[in-house]
Amino acid sequence: MEEINKARELLKGIKDGKIDEILKNINYSDIPILEKVGILLNIYSDPHYAKKIFEKILDLDPENLSAKYSLGFAYLRLENWDKALFYFQEVLKEDPTNSSCWQELGIIQMKKREYEKAIESFSKAIEYSPFDGLPYFLLAQVLSQLQNYEEALKYVNKAIELRPKDVKILKEKVNILINLQKYEEALSISQEIIEENPNDIETLLNISFIFCQFKKYDLALKLVNQAVKLAPNDSKVLVTKGYILGKLGRIKEELRYYERATILNPNDWQAHFNQGVLYYELQEKKKALESFEKALKLNPNSSEIHHNIGILYLEKKEGEKAYYHLLKAVQLNPKIGNYWYSLGLFYLEIGDAKTASQCFDEGLKYDINSYLLFSGKALALKEMNRLEEALRFINEAITINPNNSQLWYDKGEILEKMGKKEEAQECFKKGKELT
Repeated sequence: MEEINKARELLKGIKDGKIDEILKNINYSDIPILEKVGILLNIYSDPHYAKKIFEKILDLDPENLSAKYSLGFAYLRLENWDKALFYFQEVLKEDPTNSSCWQELGIIQMKKREYEKAIESFSKAIEYSPFDGLPYFLLAQVLSQLQNYEEALKYVNKAIELRPKDVKILKEKVNILINLQKYEEALSISQEIIEENPNDIETLLNISFIFCQFKKYDLALKLVNQAVKLAPNDSKVLVTKGYILGKLGRIKEELRYYERATILNPNDWQAHFNQGVLYYELQEKKKALESFEKALKLNPNSSEIHHNIGILYLEKKEGEKAYYHLLKAVQLNPKIGNYWYSLGLFYLEIGDAKTASQCFDEGLKYDINSYLLFSGKALALKEMNRLEEALRFINEAITINPNNSQLWYDKGEILEKMGKKEEAQECFKKGKELT
């Protein structure tokens, strides 16, 4: 009964703004009830009050590991990452197998974009608590951030095995599958989610996006319109609708939706990025660059933004800026063949055919079906006067994309340089017919 009264007194003091006065009269014997109240506040209420309670506990009992963990959790909720890290690390010094602590540590490291450290922390949490689905899910999220989607899929599958009804985990799997272009499986899971949660906006948008990949744009638009009714001022919803309208050829409407999204949420990098892509397609290069640069400020580790900015600077013949962004793109995501192609073009522009050739080789490791990489390699070999090899690579490019007029012109130039004038003329003729 006394414990209940103490708890009530403490909660009333918090409500009345007198927590400091009450804590002055707390003693060592009150720690158990203080801890219970603090945990409730930490989870369900204001972490500022929880912080004060656990600081008081540590004043009375400096070695209390439970209080150190809870104080770390309070600082985590307050987004004071350094203080939270300090207390979690203090716990781990004494209790290195504390899986909850490793998990919280990983969450902070993920927030700080210290992804390799986060992977290590979540792996430790799994090691010490192998039947808890949450650290598998969190590890999958980190791997997704690093665009290591195949590995992420393994961990999200394990999380689902342990927590099969957790919608958050199922939605993470959908995002991973979309990035792996496994659209049929992503659609199947999304439809299961929407049956149970018909107003889940994220899932409606995912299904819309998947229908776009199947070129079922009318169905995609119908679904995104449902999302618009549910959240008319959600920038993600507006960006998705704009994207679909663009696919339907309604370009002016597409642009209006992007503009509206950026006004409603100036911090939505995807809205600025999509706007930039559209401006680029409309040949409004200055506006495109402005939009990409806004997106980059909001998402500085996006490889696709760096790549697009690099392409614009390459077209503007601003080599130093182009090189910085194109190199950054491949550093952030070295498994995208098209990024290596663009970097290779930069080296061709500055007359370094050898390095260009190495870039195209690197790109072909990840995209063996890219006619652009084969053609780029052919051009680099032509510059190095390795004409037989150049011919072989341009033929590979033409096999992949036989109706591309530029490839036939490129083949013609290689043949002309080899002294095969008649064959070259046939290629030029073919290129002209396809133009």
